[in-house]
Amino acid sequence: MKLYKNAIILVIVSLLLIASYFVTNMKNSNKNIQDVTKPSTIKVLNLNPDYILEIETDNKKDKLTFKKSKNKWKLTEPSGIKYDQALADGLSLSIFYVTASKVIAEKADDPAQYGLDNPSVISIKNTDGKLNILEIGDETSNKDSYYFKVKGNDKVYIIDKNKVDAILMTTKGIRDKNVLGLRRELQSLRLAEDISFLTMKKNGDLVFSAMKSENDGSWSLNGQVKANVNEGKITPILNAISKVMALEFIDENPNNLEKYGLKKPSYSLEFKNSTGKKELLIGDEKEAGSKFYAMVKGSKEVFTLNEAGFSFLDKPLKEFLSK
Repeated sequence: MKLYKNAIILVIVSLLLIASYFVTNMKNSNKNIQDVTKPSTIKVLNLNPDYILEIETDNKKDKLTFKKSKNKWKLTEPSGIKYDQALADGLSLSIFYVTASKVIAEKADDPAQYGLDNPSVISIKNTDGKLNILEIGDETSNKDSYYFKVKGNDKVYIIDKNKVDAILMTTKGIRDKNVLGLRRELQSLRLAEDISFLTMKKNGDLVFSAMKSENDGSWSLNGQVKANVNEGKITPILNAISKVMALEFIDENPNNLEKYGLKKPSYSLEFKNSTGKKELLIGDEKEAGSKFYAMVKGSKEVFTLNEAGFSFLDKPLKEFLSK
């Protein structure tokens, strides 16, 4: 009987030990999950964006200089680039919010292993003349972060790739993507309503040419064929034009437009608004179902365009007419 009781006690103790083991492991597991998922905010610079006077970015290919003047940021070097003012004005804030996600090394004994022997550089000058320099090295193995450090500080950090993309400006990245020169202070609905003439072509052949009545805003075909245009069918075209923004600039002065399908464009949309006439030329797909190559007639620059909103391009004339 005594042996039986001892066996029962041994079983109970064993069960308690097993339960304790699993509870401890679960706690540690949850702690590890929290450690991994908890966002890190290691502040590396003590800056006030109001006192930043000049920013220089150098990615080893492009070197850009921004200077503050009357609460606006100007791209001073290289000169003559039509740049995105919102990106320029937001650069100092992006730098202010730079944080590291992890400390990799307290001291960079071998900077080359992090790509910090020849880094990309971001120099920030304050109104008091103080200079802070960020050095960006190689991508990490998982390609979602970069190694970086502050010049004069031995610590090596990891910084998220999207934060680097926001501060390490490139000539193409700073370009104004409003390729049609639309009045972006207006909402897209107002921009669409501002269009009064529209011509659509496919492979060089006219699909339709239409104009809007000044009296009642209705649309009708130009030319010998007289017909009213279905407003519900033409609205998506006007909306697509009003939202056109380049995704990326591909070629500033192409020698061969054929490789983009733009020597003989697949589609063209010519329109007239209060600022004049413009024609958007659309070529081959860069990525099937995602991006087109495109350019504005009169310009020699090729850019990519989001295909979303352009599903009307292959519709025949009858699809646009009122029944």
